[in-house]
Amino acid sequence: MNNTIGQLAKYPFLRILLPLALGVACGNYLFFVHSGGSNFSPLWLICLFLLLPFGYLLFKRYAQRWLFGVMVFIFFLAYGFIGIQQQLHEANYTFPTEEVVYKTIITQKPERKERSLLCRATVREVYDSMEPSSVNRKVLLYFSLDSAANEIKAGDVLLLSTRLALPELNNNPEEFDYPRYLLHKGISATGFISAGKWKIINHQPSTTLRSRAQECRDNLVNIYRALGFEGEQLAILSALTVGYKEELSADVREAFSVAGVSHVLAVSGLHVGFIFLLLSALLRLFPQRNRLLLLLWAGVAVALLWVFAFLSGLSPSVVRSVSMFTLFVIAKVSLARTLTMNSLLMAAVGMLLYNPSWLFDVGFQLSFLAVAGIVLINPLLYGRFTIKNRFFDYCWNLISMSVAAQLVTAPLVAFYFSYFSIYFLLANLLVIPLVTLIVYVALLMLVLTPLFTIQLLVAKINLLLLGWLATIVRWVENLPIASIDNIWLSRVEIFGFYFLLLLFLIYIKSKQPRLLLVCMAGTFCLLSFRYWNTLENKPRKSIVFYNIRNCPAVHCVLPGSESWVALADTNSHAKTFLKQTAKYRNRLRLAEPTFVHADYNDSSFQRRDDFLLFGKKKCCFVYDNRWRYKETDRKLHIDYLYLCKGYTGKVEELLCVFNVKQLILDASLAEWRRAKFEEECEQLGVETLSLANGTSIVYL
Repeated sequence: MNNTIGQLAKYPFLRILLPLALGVACGNYLFFVHSGGSNFSPLWLICLFLLLPFGYLLFKRYAQRWLFGVMVFIFFLAYGFIGIQQQLHEANYTFPTEEVVYKTIITQKPERKERSLLCRATVREVYDSMEPSSVNRKVLLYFSLDSAANEIKAGDVLLLSTRLALPELNNNPEEFDYPRYLLHKGISATGFISAGKWKIINHQPSTTLRSRAQECRDNLVNIYRALGFEGEQLAILSALTVGYKEELSADVREAFSVAGVSHVLAVSGLHVGFIFLLLSALLRLFPQRNRLLLLLWAGVAVALLWVFAFLSGLSPSVVRSVSMFTLFVIAKVSLARTLTMNSLLMAAVGMLLYNPSWLFDVGFQLSFLAVAGIVLINPLLYGRFTIKNRFFDYCWNLISMSVAAQLVTAPLVAFYFSYFSIYFLLANLLVIPLVTLIVYVALLMLVLTPLFTIQLLVAKINLLLLGWLATIVRWVENLPIASIDNIWLSRVEIFGFYFLLLLFLIYIKSKQPRLLLVCMAGTFCLLSFRYWNTLENKPRKSIVFYNIRNCPAVHCVLPGSESWVALADTNSHAKTFLKQTAKYRNRLRLAEPTFVHADYNDSSFQRRDDFLLFGKKKCCFVYDNRWRYKETDRKLHIDYLYLCKGYTGKVEELLCVFNVKQLILDASLAEWRRAKFEEECEQLGVETLSLANGTSIVYL
């Protein structure tokens, strides 16, 4: 055990990172559990910080030094707790509940979506009274697509009328917490602006560094276009070099994802690593003992890394990666060492001190784990074989690095994205060298801008390389069983895996038999929990009503993996249903359901017109006025009458035809109409279920 503690003691920044991350996690949890938490004053941090020198002097003796360690632990725990609470309080702003006029400024280049134009903006003033009140909050604005909206650009000052608020959770099982995600990004609200409800009143050329960086990035993409890059090749090159992904089609994203190389499309740690490796190779040309030359190299390296970040539009992922590698350069100069775990931990501490919300960013988590895997596991794998041939040694190093990075990131990728790429090793072995070459050739191509003829020749070489890259990715994508989809992992399993992996790495370093026994026992417990979790989430015969706007559907589930989804009408969107319910279906290990729009007859499920029969339960969709003004001597017995948008009559008129046990109110109904139906049902003594409050599951 003493050896284990000694192994951990080699990483002093770990003793800072752990309380800092714990404080951020606790502060974040309490903020959302207690609806806003408490607004702690930063003065508490200042007081704790000022107490640290006194604590060091007071507990200077070796026997009492642990008390100073406790003080440091408490300080960083408090820093993380108060830091995340302050960030979330600043973003959590309550706008007027009704539609009012706002004065906003567009802060970034608008993004064209399928049905709207997305603009990132800052609200400056709100006109909800006689005098405008000053506001300074980040928001996401969605403009209806028309010719006027296409004229909006960064720097425009707009007056617009809308209702701003954070989107509400639908309370569907395993639902992505989009409001929490926005608050972590510092975004206070979203709003939709209809045509004619806005106007440009001024234009303020943005002078922020990030806006200038994005303009520079757009200019680089235009240079690519001028050199003959277009379509898929332009999209891939722009994503690989400057992080411009608006040109990427869904097919390209899917192909790279299935092949297990989607990380190359996101300019982050991998691409910054290419630049860092090139700079490290140049360092070998200088005498290693010359301190002045080493400092000169460090200054040039840091400057070039930040120039690359600027050319990439200063996106958060690139800024994080460049910050991390900047600290690596500092560590290399000060300690005369290569990349170590301590430098990685130092980088993580520095980034969380700057922005505690990054702890919950998927990109930050994956980047940190990938580099940690390369630092800790790659030497163990690479050192197993000694290869004298340079080419094969390079290939083996690339394989070991890919395996190390994939080993530590695969569980997190499966947790967030529910898939695992089978041929990731093959794909990375082929793609990474090619991507490295494409990035370096692109840099050369840009350097040769004054020499257009030579630049055009280099551009043709890159066009050829991009064609090879696309061909390789498509080939891997089309291999049999290219990926395992629909994976579901719990948070307990994720934390358990990483804890056991850490213990196993410590065992390899320390060779303590006790640790191996602990790892084996922990693995058995984790597998037992997995088995129990599988049984606990085994699908049961049930009817599920979801809160999915504009997609009225009844999900009928059988024990096993079979299920049916009856859609109210042909206007319902099956793709929307699949996307909204993917995590829940993965948890139950359900196969893709059978969608039923018309008459259908099966031994377990039947549909005729708008009537459903499943497990002796009858359900009927009502989405128009066909049942109004009808009477019958013999009422139809219905367990669930599903009332959708399109019916404009009264509940009483439906009761002339149906004998209803429960009335289901779809989420697509307008709020005022839903309230009216609920009031009427209460007077008539009819049980109601409003899906606006969340999913309802009826077990049969």
